[in-house]
Amino acid sequence: MCGFWSWSRLKDFEGTIPNALEKVLQLGGYYFRENETAKELGYENDKRQVGVSAQEVQNVLPEVVTEAPIDDKYLTVWYDKLVPLLIEAIKELNQKKELIDQSIVDMKSKLEGLDKSTNELKGHVENSQKGIGDLN
Repeated sequence: MCGFWSWSRLKDFEGTIPNALEKVLQLGGYYFRENETAKELGYENDKRQVGVSAQEVQNVLPEVVTEAPIDDKYLTVWYDKLVPLLIEAIKELNQKKELIDQSIVDMKSKLEGLDKSTNELKGHVENSQKGIGDLN
């Protein structure tokens, strides 16, 4: 049996991840370099890397954080399991975008109505001015 599987017939779904965008906003994406403690534990990469904080991830999605294989007093993140959170956050952003798009359409329609009303009022004012001019 493989370590990871995605076949829906092998899962009992419990729902989508709620408040995904709020959770993502609590996470930071960081540049980092391994410190001396990491080197003492056997890591030997002196290059600048990118990552997240396991503690931050644990606060919002503890299911994707586990004990590090090097020592169980440290945590590690299953980065691939962050993808569902990101998918749901993108959906939430898209819903917000659609609401904004609809608001823009509604506002444009109201502006067009105001423009029409303004032009009608201008016409009435001009006609009134002509009528007043004719009286003089």
